[in-house]
Amino acid sequence: QTVIQINTYTEMKLVFLEGLFKTLLNKNSQVVFFIMPSILKSKNTMSEEEKCTIIKTIIESNLKIAFNINDIETTYYAEEALM
Repeated sequence: QTVIQINTYTEMKLVFLEGLFKTLLNKNSQVVFFIMPSILKSKNTMSEEEKCTIIKTIIESNLKIAFNINDIETTYYAEEALM
């Protein structure tokens, strides 16, 4: 299994919005994307549309992700975005 750490909002956009994740995967790969930046704290860096598109891309592409949850608001945001 390979873990790819995403450290910045720019990297997050490249991987999920620009489709870079597709070049990192193959049929037999087991990749987990470890997302360091908080999607909630990206107010000036990403639009709501970009945030929702990232979440949609992760779900529709069946990607495996890991991230830190530092507060309950993160859980509520993710739940709302998925509904």
